[in-house]
Amino acid sequence: MSTSHPQSRFTEIADSISGVRDPSMGDERERDVILRAYTFSSVVATYAAFAVAILLAVIGVGLWSVLVVLAAGLSGWGAIWYCARNDVDLPAMTERTTGRRRRVTYSSMAVLSVLWVAALLFHVLTGAPLVPVDLGFPGPSDNGFATVAGALVGGAGGIAAVIVAFKLTSRSIRKREQAAEDED
Repeated sequence: MSTSHPQSRFTEIADSISGVRDPSMGDERERDVILRAYTFSSVVATYAAFAVAILLAVIGVGLWSVLVVLAAGLSGWGAIWYCARNDVDLPAMTERTTGRRRRVTYSSMAVLSVLWVAALLFHVLTGAPLVPVDLGFPGPSDNGFATVAGALVGGAGGIAAVIVAFKLTSRSIRKREQAAEDED
């Protein structure tokens, strides 16, 4: 794993957490298998998180499921950030994805997203879950505080996500333009 820049503090910490340089990773073949296993488990965790989010939305705890979905997305953002810190443009690399993999991923995530949003919207619009489960939480309050707090937290989270996505996209575009200029 060599980069054109010295290892950053971020990369050192990320490598320590993931164990990339640890002797437990074995030789090159074993490390390849272990890293592929971590990739697979990350994908499984993303699908499992969506299943949990759907379950939460179905039983009436839908707004909390947003946190589960956001947490599931962290592995993707972490991979993009790690690659960017090591001069690898992961979004550009994923453009080379085979058609079959792209179709399977997009269609399965679309189905899960539609199910989650449908259950969430049902609960929000009707005020009742698809499957009523008594979780021991107090009922809705009459003062509207929960609605205002939820709107503020959701709005701030949405704005933060848009800003981060914009900065990552802008940085990626600038790097591609710089690489094109350097080639000329």
